[in-house]
Amino acid sequence: VAAMRTALFWQRRLSAREASRTAFFCALCLDAPSFAESEREEAQRGLAQLLEQLCWERQRWSAEDRQLVASVAALLRAEYPELLRGSWL
Repeated sequence: VAAMRTALFWQRRLSAREASRTAFFCALCLDAPSFAESEREEAQRGLAQLLEQLCWERQRWSAEDRQLVASVAALLRAEYPELLRGSWL
């Protein structure tokens, strides 16, 4: 949790690779049973912010970044389709 919070605090300074890795981690945290509900909500908000940031930087994505973002998208479509419909910030 501390690593996620640190990364989200500095998210504007993250490279596209670091942001995509952090977004992937946040997506995995959404249903982590060891996290409290407030921590999962924090991961959800952080994921939304990171995905917005990544969209603005799409031209600078590496192949690894594209793969990580695609993994996040697949996870969200399969497990959390409600997050893809409307505002979830």
